[in-house]
Amino acid sequence: MKFRLILTITLVAALFAACRKDLNDEEKPVAEFLQPNTNNLTFSDTIPLTVYFTDDKGLLAYRVVLNYASTGAIDTTNAKVFPLSLIWIGDAEGEEFTKDFTFFVTDSTLSGPYRAVVTCVDEAGKQSEPDTVLFNLRNLTDTVLPEITLTLPANNQQYASTDSLNVLASVYDANNVIYYAVSITDTAGVVKSQTSGNIDADAYTVDKMIGLAGLSPGAYYVTLYIRDAYFNNSAITVQIQIN
Repeated sequence: MKFRLILTITLVAALFAACRKDLNDEEKPVAEFLQPNTNNLTFSDTIPLTVYFTDDKGLLAYRVVLNYASTGAIDTTNAKVFPLSLIWIGDAEGEEFTKDFTFFVTDSTLSGPYRAVVTCVDEAGKQSEPDTVLFNLRNLTDTVLPEITLTLPANNQQYASTDSLNVLASVYDANNVIYYAVSITDTAGVVKSQTSGNIDADAYTVDKMIGLAGLSPGAYYVTLYIRDAYFNNSAITVQIQIN
């Protein structure tokens, strides 16, 4: 009876050790995108994503996430306009392999910025560092730039450092303006102030008050940037003077 108990404990220990492979594996696996390898892609029915996986002792699983993004960050504000979120999860075997994933573009309005992130895990449970690729999907069926009519500020308008700057402009695009940004930069190009917002309308009035406190006397540039739903963008810049 004692012999059977010892034998049972020995077998369980052996099976447990067999399930925990490569306990001395100190190296993380690697996952990296091979394509897309360009920032701007022209609209098509499919966009290929190719990933290379490797590990010195054996891979276990991978995860690829693709989301609509705005300047690299997930755009939760426009989730109702761009609800896209794709996830691929699967098993990985061996020490090295390459896998293709296909992004099926079902609607031309899906044009815009995207972010894809890939990670993988090896048999020892170690996770790779995430690899990220950002790309713009451009729909060339709309190449018309959005329109800006700037009312304020006037070019070379004078201000005191105690004043507030009113940026007033009408913007328009037949396929909707979805984003605007207002920035103030000095003559060296250093951004001193910036504000932005999301829109979802073909016609919109930008009306922002920006405090000038803390800005030294001198010349500055005020820029209004807008972007439409097809990632076309326009900007207008005027110079102001702070006394």
